[in-house]
Amino acid sequence: YVAPAHIYKHSNIFDVGSAAHEKFLESIWEAEAGFDIVQVRNDLAAIPPVRQLASIHDVPMIFRHSHLKAETLMLGYRKSVVGYGSVDYCKGLFGKIIRDRLLPDIDAVFTISDAMSEYHRETRGIETPLYSVPMGADASLSADEIDPAPFCSRYNLSVDEYLVYIGSMNALRNLEFLFEVLAMVRESRPRTKLALVGGRDDRRRERLQSIAEDN
Repeated sequence: YVAPAHIYKHSNIFDVGSAAHEKFLESIWEAEAGFDIVQVRNDLAAIPPVRQLASIHDVPMIFRHSHLKAETLMLGYRKSVVGYGSVDYCKGLFGKIIRDRLLPDIDAVFTISDAMSEYHRETRGIETPLYSVPMGADASLSADEIDPAPFCSRYNLSVDEYLVYIGSMNALRNLEFLFEVLAMVRESRPRTKLALVGGRDDRRRERLQSIAEDN
C-alpha cells in the first residue's frame, strides 16, 4: 500500500499536526489487516507518523534513500547552477541536519550504493544499519532477453536500438556527455537513438533539448 501525498507534510518533522496523519495510517493498517514492514522513500516528513505506526505495531521500519537531496540543493547553489539560490542552500542545510536526527530512530536504511552507505557512516556518523540496494538496470540481461516493443509503444517511438537514461535532468548531472556517448555508439551502430526519460522541470528538459539540437 502506498500512502497518499498528504502524509508527507513538513509539519510532521516538528510533530505539528502529525496526529491526524497517524490516525489515517492506523485506519489503513486496519483496512489492510496490517503489514510486515513499513517503508519511507526519501521523504523525511513522512518518518514521524510512519515511525509511530511501526512502533505501535512492533514492525520494522525502513528508510529507502535513493538520492542526497539536501546535498544536491547545497551543491547547486555553490556551483551557481541556474535555478538554485540561497534559499535552496538553506533548505539543504536544514534538511541534512533533520535527516541526521531522524535516521538513528529507524531500523535500517536502504541506500542506492556502497558509496552512499559509506558517506552516511563515515561522513555523517549514522550508526543505523545500512544496506546498499542499487536501483540500476540488470546488467546480466542480454539484448535478446529484452523486448523493446512495450517501451516504444508507451512513448510512441519506433522499434529500434536505444540508449536509455531514466532519472533527473538536473544540470548538476552533466548529462550532455550522453550526446558524446551516442556519437561514439553510432560509429558502429548508426541507427541507435538516445531516449531521456523523466524529469519534472520543463526548463531542464528544454535545456537538454536545445543542446541536442545544436549537436
